[in-house]
Amino acid sequence: MTLYDEPPKYPADFKHFDYVNPDAPKGGTFRQAGFGGFDSLNPFINKGVPADDIGLIYDTLARASL
Repeated sequence: MTLYDEPPKYPADFKHFDYVNPDAPKGGTFRQAGFGGFDSLNPFINKGVPADDIGLIYDTLARASL
């Protein structure tokens, strides 16, 4: 689906975005500081305080084409 009836940038079976290096080294550690405390790693709880930015671990179902 595109705006203005232009052709899609990527075919339906594309492997990676143009700006991605599929041969890039994998691995490493991501650390991020946050203030305050938390009592759950579940961001969907009704009670309690989830960890800061825990929503970053979930991937979206759709992405915009650049």
